[in-house]
Amino acid sequence: MLDMLLLTIYPLKPEISCEENIIAIRRQIEYRDELLSLFQYKLSKQEFISERIGKTPFEVFSRYTRNQVLSAFGHQNPSSMREGVKYFEKDKIDVFFVTLNKSEKKFSPSTMYKDYVISPDLFHWESQNSTSPDSPTGQRYINGNSTVLLFVRERDEDNWGTSPYTFLGPVEYDSHSGSKPMSIVWKMKYRIPSRFIEELNSGLAI
Repeated sequence: MLDMLLLTIYPLKPEISCEENIIAIRRQIEYRDELLSLFQYKLSKQEFISERIGKTPFEVFSRYTRNQVLSAFGHQNPSSMREGVKYFEKDKIDVFFVTLNKSEKKFSPSTMYKDYVISPDLFHWESQNSTSPDSPTGQRYINGNSTVLLFVRERDEDNWGTSPYTFLGPVEYDSHSGSKPMSIVWKMKYRIPSRFIEELNSGLAI
């Protein structure tokens, strides 16, 4: 969580050690106090009680940037990753980054995957174009040989710039069809609240 915080505060200085960053913040008293006030304010406005997932720093239905998520797994240069999926073999965790309303200006035809919320309990997702049911990746999904964490956003940008992702929690394999790409239906461990469904599916043509 500390790595995630520091990457957020110093996004352009990933080469500086964690200890150096903490020392820098503590020395800037006004800056430190302003950060603490901001954290307290945000906590006071929290609309729901989140639940942390396992040994990860993530809380279900909270929002995270891609860099924050990747830094939590020790990814040294998270900004360099552009794919929507990442497998962390050491932790046996698959991370999915899903943008529902895809802009044709920023997504190529090969990455315009059909992803959407089916119901509070089910989510439809398309794999990368190279994934077949018989491939190692496809078998990992089908047989549940990894923990799949689902991060979803409605669109890639909002009024403040790049949109963060809402963490919908871990999901379990339900069914699949097709190949290269695979269409997979995932079962939610945590039911998606109705307000999140409305937000994520806003303007989405299914």
